[in-house]
Amino acid sequence: MIEVNKRIYDFIRDGVIHDIDSEKTIETLKYGKFIVENAIDEIGVIKKLKNDVVQSVPVIGLQIVPTLGCNFGCIYCYQSGREKEKVIMSKEVMDAIIEYTRQKIEPTTQFLNVLWFGGEPLLAIDQIKYLSQSFIEITASKKMKYFSGIITNGYLLHESNIDILLKSKINYCQVTIDGLEDIHDKRRMLKGGGKTWRTIMENIQAAVSKGMTINVRINIDQTNVDTITDLSKELEKRQILDKIALTIGKVTIYGDTCKSIEDTILTTSETEKVLNQEDIKKMMEKTAYEVTRIVPDFVGCVASARHSFIVGPKGELYKCTKTVGIETERWGDIFSPDFEHPHFTRWVTVDNLGVEKCRKCSMVPLCQGSGCAFQVLVEKRDIAACEQGKIHTNYLDRLKTLYFKKQVNPDKDKLNEGGPHGRN
Repeated sequence: MIEVNKRIYDFIRDGVIHDIDSEKTIETLKYGKFIVENAIDEIGVIKKLKNDVVQSVPVIGLQIVPTLGCNFGCIYCYQSGREKEKVIMSKEVMDAIIEYTRQKIEPTTQFLNVLWFGGEPLLAIDQIKYLSQSFIEITASKKMKYFSGIITNGYLLHESNIDILLKSKINYCQVTIDGLEDIHDKRRMLKGGGKTWRTIMENIQAAVSKGMTINVRINIDQTNVDTITDLSKELEKRQILDKIALTIGKVTIYGDTCKSIEDTILTTSETEKVLNQEDIKKMMEKTAYEVTRIVPDFVGCVASARHSFIVGPKGELYKCTKTVGIETERWGDIFSPDFEHPHFTRWVTVDNLGVEKCRKCSMVPLCQGSGCAFQVLVEKRDIAACEQGKIHTNYLDRLKTLYFKKQVNPDKDKLNEGGPHGRN
């Protein structure tokens, strides 16, 4: 990000670079790649950078599902029906994961990034503890950085489990709360109908007090969209709003598992209107969420990254979190990973940068083309049907926020390196 006067801006906007009479200004614009020589193939540069990253194996990303079993019966769960067998990951599978990790580390590997989810992963706390200890030992011996987080419904995030997670270097936790007690308990109840809201709120308070980073996610649709600020007031009353990050997500239908709620789904434009409301923006400003600058991502999410994948409770391997438990999406198992398997290669060879519309878009280094491989491969969305325009608008708003924050406090403008819980 640079600041220029209006005269220079007009020259850049109109493409009359030759009218800029300052050689220093020209060199600065070239250095920041705000202007480039006509002969430079920028898409080719991006592809080369991406290939270099892939070949160097900088990150090993594992998403581990120690069980598909769950104690909740959420109305919009896309995994409903996939937990037919209440399997908990065996020691044999865990040891195979550990051995794979040891063998896969290259001299250029800098990070091991592990995310735990399910089902409900805290139903398998012993498995989490066992594997984490090995990961900590491996990364310490290789002088690598280790990042780990967990996605949980929060019901079992009580003090003893919090202590185990923190000792296991699982410092980040995402928990979903869908509103105040009466609304949340109708959407995210125990199997059999038991209430969950009060327990979760108390657990979040305990986790925050012990130093755990908590991201509260609110899944919105037409039935709870008007209660977001009410929840924020409750979090503020409990003196934790400024200690957590807050994410608002749109309830989405994947496959046939949650067709019953189809009539309550918000459209993308409706969701955008919600997020742009002044009271929502003010609410977000009170949280611990820090506005950061998005940087080009050459590794990709776990679905498209060559050195990342998901391990199910039986050791089965998947490429996308939305496909866990679907037998037809398996590409082998952890005992003999087959990186030539068609169910692996189809995910890592989606070429969004081959689309002309994407090649001409100035945001391509950030979004890597038309985005989600699940939408292209499973939902069969046209790869050129880009909806990134709205994301681009949000990104520019984020840059403005960063700019004005920097005028007040230069230390607030921190470049986002992806972090432990960015993409794998």
